[in-house]
Amino acid sequence: MQDSVFNRSRLYSAGNALMEYENRKTDKQINTLNGTISRQSITLVVFSGLLLALVIVLILLFRNNRRLDYAYRALIRKGIEMGKQEMQTKKLLEESIRKNPVNESSPDEIPVENSKKENTDDAKQDGNEKEQGIGGIVMSEKNKKRLLNSIIEVMNDAKYISNPDFSLNALAEAVDSNTRYVSWVINDSYGKNFKTLLNECRIKEACRCMLDTEHYGNVTMQAIYEEVGYTNNVSFIRAFKKVNGMTPSEYQRQYHKEKSSQDDED
Repeated sequence: MQDSVFNRSRLYSAGNALMEYENRKTDKQINTLNGTISRQSITLVVFSGLLLALVIVLILLFRNNRRLDYAYRALIRKGIEMGKQEMQTKKLLEESIRKNPVNESSPDEIPVENSKKENTDDAKQDGNEKEQGIGGIVMSEKNKKRLLNSIIEVMNDAKYISNPDFSLNALAEAVDSNTRYVSWVINDSYGKNFKTLLNECRIKEACRCMLDTEHYGNVTMQAIYEEVGYTNNVSFIRAFKKVNGMTPSEYQRQYHKEKSSQDDED
């Protein structure tokens, strides 16, 4: 009677089916959770690796920036020292000229323009004093030094190099020589051409102006690069960065930082 009323066999079957369903559902949830945990673990490992790599990169960048900053400040210090030395040398030279004025050249001195007249016949007569240059140029060591000194004097003169049209021909005319000799002396002495030397001299003058806050403190960067012979900002920044390894604004920033550091030390 109880079996016919309650149908225990069907009830047990339904209970077993429900239990199996619950077990399958629980196993599925466990598998889902395990997959989520695995994915999260992998993500955490990857993220940790990326974070570690980022920290290492930041440390390397920080160290490189410190080294670069130190190099920039060393360059600024060197520029300041060289500027002071040049000013001192110029003053000593002016004092020397005032005390010992030069009236005439000594008879044994050979003027620079004689370098135009040197040829291979002279080299045969005095082979020990002549040196053969690239392109068959022959010039005595004495005339080479004299011409080099004249080139240096002109290239250090702002009134020449600040002219936007200043060229190799203008330099040769200023030192009373010709372009072949002038170009050869520059290449032989500096290992560079006239254009590179001109850019270096102009940038050197621009740095001097930028550091001279007494006379150029309120002058714009455009006025400075135009004063040293550049006609546009792009060519000036390109030349400045090639010579100094940094932009003009970075150069000024490093200068003020170095100056502040020196003031604190004093």
